[in-house]
Amino acid sequence: MNRALPLSLWMAFFLLLLAPLSSSAMSVSEVPMPPDDGWVVDATGVLSAKTIAAVDKVADTVYEAGAGELAVAVISSTGGVNHRAFATDLFNLWGIGDAAKDNGVLIFVAVNDRKAEIILGDGIDRPSKVKASERVMQNNIIAAFKRSDANGAVRSGAEGCAREIFGLAVPSARGTSSSAGKASMSSSNQSTSSGSDPTSLMGALAGLLGLGGAGVGGGLWLKRRRRRKPRICGCGATMTRLSETDDDAHLSRLERAEESLGSVDYDVWLCPACKETLKLEYGAFFTKYKSCPGCGGRTSWETSVVLEHATEHSEGEERRTTQCKHCDYQHSYHHRIPRVVATDTDYGSSSSGFGGGSSSGGGASGSW
Repeated sequence: MNRALPLSLWMAFFLLLLAPLSSSAMSVSEVPMPPDDGWVVDATGVLSAKTIAAVDKVADTVYEAGAGELAVAVISSTGGVNHRAFATDLFNLWGIGDAAKDNGVLIFVAVNDRKAEIILGDGIDRPSKVKASERVMQNNIIAAFKRSDANGAVRSGAEGCAREIFGLAVPSARGTSSSAGKASMSSSNQSTSSGSDPTSLMGALAGLLGLGGAGVGGGLWLKRRRRRKPRICGCGATMTRLSETDDDAHLSRLERAEESLGSVDYDVWLCPACKETLKLEYGAFFTKYKSCPGCGGRTSWETSVVLEHATEHSEGEERRTTQCKHCDYQHSYHHRIPRVVATDTDYGSSSSGFGGGSSSGGGASGSW
């Protein structure tokens, strides 16, 4: 008696074994990083090159205004992982926003799961901004997804974040286009496999060459490149960037103090035609100085002394002291150190062009 299984059953069994391997779900570390000259990752191919270019233009506006960093990630599925946790981990892996200001925003979409998240950096995670993110989520993102308009959802969501969260008068990106070079670079990121994504390969190479870490290597090169991009005055003339010596005349005493400490660098652009000036602020990638509660400059730094070490079973305690190098502000307080928690999760450092910001997961969630 022939007990061999029919060929059709063998094929069905083989396809069943392959099903988990062909899943569209991704882990956080598998999500490709944004391209060198863009802010959008689409691992699904659902976004058009025109949409990606338009969103990149909005994110460029946010960045160049010194308001923060806006990024977009679109994947198929988290594979059952909580979407808020997934998006927050991705935010922190990339390090969106300035390291000292934590002013990043991430728009995250899992298309097949029909879920979306807006993650706010800790520096802008305030009740007013959370409410603003909820408005953008419902009125811009979810409303468009319910119309089956993924491109409109992402584009309108980016515009809404720029206006509602960053407070910028960003014109609608509908019908606009970016340069061919930028569009082609952005569209190259529409890959469903992180292994073949050129930005992932660049990130891996940067790590091998010792260029990893938030703001180091590729990130520093990218920021310099964006800073030197020609600025056009409202009168139509091309502006000139002043030297470090000449721009001091246009800086306040506080701003000069920040530059002397190396916590902030200011670029001043001068229009040769109408003499209009444009002042742009760039926070240092690595600095111990933070915003001073007294004068508002990034001129204060904090020291700490451990009074009682934390263990896995009890909290610890430390005394923190904040002092300003510009004004006479000084403040000390006691801080509880959380218990030590063992974990085997380590996503490593970001080698993207973001500034090293972080988030605790504040923002808005939505589904359609």
